[in-house]
Amino acid sequence: MHASLGQFTQLGYYGTNYPATTPPTRDEVAHAARLLAEIYGANRLYLIYHNEMPERDARTVFTRWREVCPATVELVPALVLRMYDKRQTPVFTVGEARSLATFFHDTVNSNRLAVYDIQAKRDQGDALPVLAQRFPGGLIRLGLQPGEALAAPFTTAVQDTWSGFCHGTRTSEDWSQPGFGAEALRSWVAERNAGSAPVAWNLIVVAWDYSATPRGGY
Repeated sequence: MHASLGQFTQLGYYGTNYPATTPPTRDEVAHAARLLAEIYGANRLYLIYHNEMPERDARTVFTRWREVCPATVELVPALVLRMYDKRQTPVFTVGEARSLATFFHDTVNSNRLAVYDIQAKRDQGDALPVLAQRFPGGLIRLGLQPGEALAAPFTTAVQDTWSGFCHGTRTSEDWSQPGFGAEALRSWVAERNAGSAPVAWNLIVVAWDYSATPRGGY
């Protein structure tokens, strides 16, 4: 989830020509933390940031998250390093990445940092080595795609599952067809379990208009 809890978070994700999001108040962060940690029972929260608010505001927001969350809840900052515009613009300069990595290490989590990307095999740019230097052995690939190798410097990952749950699936019967949804998910899990790195799974369901084609259409 976005650390900013922002309603508008396109800036730094789809491009640079979007307004900055408004940072949440301490009470808003506290309400969100109570919902996630107490009611939903979360023991780890991935908090995404991609320059949708200025760094000075981001530092305040992440500090608030650490202050209001129980010590038993691990907070993992998750940075987007490249935008999803045509140029795949870097989100952070090397200097910004170094500054954020130091802040996160000293204030939020000294062991783990995540890099969030839902496109497979992208070059993460010059900021990635900076993060790897600050978090040796502690970088998590958030948004790993099916069939994408978990490459250094990442040591663990959270893999996306939306295409197995959603692609061309309108009914439970569709999802149960051989070579399709459920079987695809089982094969992905088996493949990751056979590897040496621990991989966790998200449960994301995405809906779109299927009218273009009978199966798999966007």
